[in-house]
Amino acid sequence: MKICLHRCAIPTTSTAPYKGAASEAGHAVHLTKKREKQHEQVEQTKQRIAEEKKIKSSTDKKFSAHYNAVEAEPLSSTVGLVTLNDMKAK
Repeated sequence: MKICLHRCAIPTTSTAPYKGAASEAGHAVHLTKKREKQHEQVEQTKQRIAEEKKIKSSTDKKFSAHYNAVEAEPLSSTVGLVTLNDMKAK
């Protein structure tokens, strides 16, 4: 006997005959179908969230920093305030 995700006593598949009032059996079947629908909705929500995460992660890659060696050389060789003539001399 399989137990639903919420660990309820009502089986998710009817493997054993139900012993009780017919109205209670119908109610149990109704609840089982309702739980199956909820499970499907949860799975769809998980998939939608996973797709949204993929979209968000791809936008992060677009705004990454880049390194320019031409700009980095004067910045690393100068310390403090430097005049234009000093910059031209280097």
